[in-house]
Amino acid sequence: MTAALNAGKTITEICWGRIPGKPTVKRLVGFRNLRAYRELNPKFDEFVLVAAARSNSRAQQRRHHPGTSRIATLRDEANDFYMILGMVPVGLPSHIRDDIAQSIMLALLEGSLQRDQVQSRIQQFVRDHNRTFPTTFAKFGDGQLLSLDEVMFEDSSATRGDTVRWR
Repeated sequence: MTAALNAGKTITEICWGRIPGKPTVKRLVGFRNLRAYRELNPKFDEFVLVAAARSNSRAQQRRHHPGTSRIATLRDEANDFYMILGMVPVGLPSHIRDDIAQSIMLALLEGSLQRDQVQSRIQQFVRDHNRTFPTTFAKFGDGQLLSLDEVMFEDSSATRGDTVRWR
C-alpha cells in the first residue's frame, strides 16, 4: 500500500483497481479495510493524507482538464525543437539552422531517427542540407560559382564552356 502511494497511485486505483477510461488492474485493498487500518494507525493515516493530497490533485486535473496532458505533449515537442536547434552549429545562418532542425524533427516524427541518435547525426543532416542547397561560393576560393553555359559577353554567343580546354 505504501509503495503504491509512493509510486503516485490514487486511492481509487488502489481500492478499485482502475482509473475512469483505463483498463482494470488488480486492486490492492478495499475502501472499508483501508479506512479501518487508517483509524487504527494514526501515523499511517497521516502518510495517506499527505500522499493522497498529491494524487487527488493529479486525478482531478486529469478528470476536469483532459486537454492539459495534450498541451504538455505539445510543449515537449516544442522543447524538442529548441533542444535540437541548440545542437545545430551556431556558425550557420539562422534560416539554415531552422531548416536543419526541421529536417531532424521530421525524421523523429517519421521514426527514421531516434532521440538518442540526434546528437551523433547532426553533421549528416548539415551535409544533406548543403548538398540539397549548395552555396553560391566555391569551396576553394572566394569567387562565385559560375555556370559553364552562361554567355560570356552580352553581344556574343560564346559561353564559358567554349573556352575550357581539356588536357
